[in-house]
Amino acid sequence: MTAEIDALAQALSRAAHWLNALADDGPDLRVNAHRKVVHEAQELADDPSPIEAADVLICLVGTCLHQGWTVGDIANAVTHKVGVNMARTWEQKDDGTWQHIPATPAGKAGDA
Repeated sequence: MTAEIDALAQALSRAAHWLNALADDGPDLRVNAHRKVVHEAQELADDPSPIEAADVLICLVGTCLHQGWTVGDIANAVTHKVGVNMARTWEQKDDGTWQHIPATPAGKAGDA
């Protein structure tokens, strides 16, 4: 598993270097990458494949670069979010996707 994680890290690093180099002499694909990811995610939903997943990841790399987020920023955010998600209760929706059940705020038990 470690070798696979290293390979993914190297691929994402290559994408980052390419996006940065391209921005120097051509279109800056980092700009609005957070919007482009929506289109790429829809393509992934329509055609689940490693190629479509790669497009999503490349757009996310572009977003991180454009926003100035570091690898450490993202690692910390992922670690935090996984912890939050692990504490949640999940239910399957009619379309087969999963959604966490919203927590009821304290003192609001009968209001939902």
